[in-house]
Amino acid sequence: MRGSARQGLAATCVRGASQLIRKTLTGGTTTTTTTTSASTSASSAVSSSCSSMASSSSSLGQRRCMGGGGPPGGFWSEGTKAKPDGLLFGETPPPPGMKRKWESWEAPWYATLVASAVLLTVGLSAKPDNGIVSWAKEEAMQRRYGKE
Repeated sequence: MRGSARQGLAATCVRGASQLIRKTLTGGTTTTTTTTSASTSASSAVSSSCSSMASSSSSLGQRRCMGGGGPPGGFWSEGTKAKPDGLLFGETPPPPGMKRKWESWEAPWYATLVASAVLLTVGLSAKPDNGIVSWAKEEAMQRRYGKE
């Protein structure tokens, strides 16, 4: 059972469980004891009706945990690589005398990095000084020495 078939089974299970709960809760008397026993019987009926779905999903192989299976030994395991090679990003260095070929994303990356650095340097150095301290200093000079 895969994908849409499993979703269809889950939807059928939820629909049947909600109908069973509604029927059980509305069909009983209004006393608190009856409602509690009705909800208990409804929850046991829901768990028994969905047990077939749980057993079929566990028989499909590895159980999923929070949306994904994860690595075989868990997140903190050593990994599946036989032996670490000690190379940065697993890239082998080029032979002596040859240059490394750039990937397709590297030129736009470096161009954007340099352009943004230049833009920030020029833009921030040309920014007007309109802080409260500079305004107060200018105002004090005008009041002390007159209009300039």
